[in-house]
Amino acid sequence: PEFLWPYRNPSLSWESLKEQFYQDMEEYYIDINNKKIYRWDSVTHYSDTTLMTWVDYDTFTPVWGFYARDKNYLYYNGKKTNFDLSLHPRLLGQFIIDDRNVYTEDGVLLTGADPKSFQNIVDTNTNMGSSYYKDMTNVYIPWWTLLSWVDLESFEVIGMYAKDKNHVYIFDNIIQWVDPITFKLFDDSSSYAKDKDNIFIGSRIITWADMETFEIIDMNKAKDKNHVYDNGKIVE
Repeated sequence: PEFLWPYRNPSLSWESLKEQFYQDMEEYYIDINNKKIYRWDSVTHYSDTTLMTWVDYDTFTPVWGFYARDKNYLYYNGKKTNFDLSLHPRLLGQFIIDDRNVYTEDGVLLTGADPKSFQNIVDTNTNMGSSYYKDMTNVYIPWWTLLSWVDLESFEVIGMYAKDKNHVYIFDNIIQWVDPITFKLFDDSSSYAKDKDNIFIGSRIITWADMETFEIIDMNKAKDKNHVYDNGKIVE
């Protein structure tokens, strides 16, 4: 059979498709001669494909991530899901929202989440999206889901960190011995941050760093009057 890219580009040969398939990790092959859809098993090898006998060929299309759909079903990794297409399921980052509920990316119901107010939290440092999401009552992150203890009104994302009036966070972990009011990044591209008393990389305090002369070299490197640091460790 002649397998083509899901967008049905007739200029692609089998060899070019195989190469592109490896690079982009798409999940499906389309046999346009016999009007059949195959799922690619990305865990084993590109040639390990399974015929999807239940799909509607004419309306089948990949949509996002490991999801695809036809006129009847939404599919995840080639398998039918229970999403009701009449409720307009759609992807928001690593969550799925329909008209009634919010789900994790693999389709697990996020109990209590409000789909109308659910949104990605913008990183105030870069003005871009972040790994944190919120609705009217809670903050969420993929994989660990609900952060019920944060102060929603004062919560903000800054680079790899987030903070509210009480704590500074990396994902769902509270960083100890940090003042959230004075906590800030050194710059947009750095892994280093500081508060009024200490310098941090990730959740670690660099206890030997000199606050007055500490400056950034690049994302992971920094220096003060005494040392050069790489990922927080002294290298010179």
